[in-house]
Amino acid sequence: MITLLRAAALIVATGGLIVVPVAAKPGVKAAFVKGTYANDHECKKLRAIEAGGPKNVATAPELLTSDGFLGWENWCSFASITAAADVFVAKMSCGEGPEEWTDTYLFKRRADGAIDVTVKGKTERYRRCDPKSKG
Repeated sequence: MITLLRAAALIVATGGLIVVPVAAKPGVKAAFVKGTYANDHECKKLRAIEAGGPKNVATAPELLTSDGFLGWENWCSFASITAAADVFVAKMSCGEGPEEWTDTYLFKRRADGAIDVTVKGKTERYRRCDPKSKG
């Protein structure tokens, strides 16, 4: 069942499109994430849903907001954040279905506004991908 806090975050993150039917544990807010971010592939998924496409496990995007990562079957909430200049180290509480774990993520803000996200030695670039209905 989706929590009230999680539902509110999803509505804001997706401009009213609730595409992520999982519950995350409340965590701290990441002030360095202003808006909704996604890698290029996930942003295309959001745009397809906004255009009227189907919403399901295969089509739902994984988005990064100040609450953490929001996906169809998975989530990660910020548990703690340590900052140094444009680099942020975050402990994140994550879950998928009944499984839960903690991971450490490195977030590096780039001059162009993108955020490089590194976990377990793999880095992905996330760009601003606010829902079109937000303006």
